[in-house]
Amino acid sequence: MSAVYALTLYRNVIFGELANPKLAAIADLERREALIFAPLMIATLAIGLQPALVFHITSVSAEQLVAPYRAASGG
Repeated sequence: MSAVYALTLYRNVIFGELANPKLAAIADLERREALIFAPLMIATLAIGLQPALVFHITSVSAEQLVAPYRAASGG
């Protein structure tokens, strides 16, 4: 929500009010775009609220990447 606020504030400060009334009729998101965007928003929130959903998948690869450095440093 803070990103939406910041971008709206930026648009209003930099560009001001719309001078062309035809531009005011253009919607920000059409229904099709919202349907495409919704799973991305849900996935982002799910990963943000429950990062273990991703960490248990990536932990094996991360451990394999870190193991040589850990062995070289004596840890």
